[in-house]
Amino acid sequence: VWIRGLSFNEESLFQFAIRRFSYVLKWSGVVLFVGTLFVHLPRVLAYFMNIPDVLDYLPIERALMCGLILAFSSVQISLVLHNENLREALRAHRDFLRKNAGRFGWFLLIAAIHFVFITVCDVIARNAIADRMIALLGWKIIYACLRGLITGWLLASWVCLYRQCEKGRAGQESWIQY
Repeated sequence: VWIRGLSFNEESLFQFAIRRFSYVLKWSGVVLFVGTLFVHLPRVLAYFMNIPDVLDYLPIERALMCGLILAFSSVQISLVLHNENLREALRAHRDFLRKNAGRFGWFLLIAAIHFVFITVCDVIARNAIADRMIALLGWKIIYACLRGLITGWLLASWVCLYRQCEKGRAGQESWIQY
């Protein structure tokens, strides 16, 4: 609603979210199925059969899940904004990447730089804090808030970039460029 420039209150935003929920649920089902198949199923099967080093594979599987979500990042936003079925959203995603692969790649690079920077700050702060429990608790609160702020900002930036690319206005606003 905010991206479309409409004003809203909490009740109308909730009704909008409920109407869009069934469309987004399609993609969430795909992600949940793949995650269950590749991340959770091997761990459950390890209880019943001998699967060697099943926990050693989890970082690879989780990285593949993150890659899947990033590679198809415009599918969910397409489902939210356009009431499409999953096939049409995948087609729109393919078209989006074909037209805007450079912008998408730069956005992912900038997002990665932000998250690497905040992770480095976390490692430095945790090493400096060492065993001071009050300071560590304070840093964890600050880190969670900072990570949430950066994530929210990048999510809003992604939606704005997607809408600008979709409308063909991505290169027109010179005040956005640095």
